[in-house]
Amino acid sequence: MSAVLFVRIRSSLEFEELERRLLERKPGVLEVPGLVQKIFGHDPASGDLCGIYFFDSR
Repeated sequence: MSAVLFVRIRSSLEFEELERRLLERKPGVLEVPGLVQKIFGHDPASGDLCGIYFFDSR
């Protein structure tokens, strides 16, 4: 059975800094066992960020 993980965060960092850090960490994220896809989202109105992770199994 596949699994989905939704994560929502707030940060005091500027969006550009958060984006830089996400791109910097991308190679490590791609190595997470079972991870099929990750989608990143940003709500400019609230500053909230989200990540949706799709795994091939729990």
